[in-house]
Amino acid sequence: MNQGTVNIDLVLENMSNQIANLSKEKAVVQAFSTQQAQEIEQLRAEIEQLKHFIEKNDESKAD
Repeated sequence: MNQGTVNIDLVLENMSNQIANLSKEKAVVQAFSTQQAQEIEQLRAEIEQLKHFIEKNDESKAD
């Protein structure tokens, strides 16, 4: 094996490692994004429930 081949092999190995790390990071970001989206939907649902509760309270006070 000559020096040029060794350098190419090292570069390819390094690039493969970087790709693997980026894939892991992407998976983490996607999981976090999915979790945030779920939490946002849950909060929206809770806000709607609170709106209905407030509306009912306001209606009962008006009677």
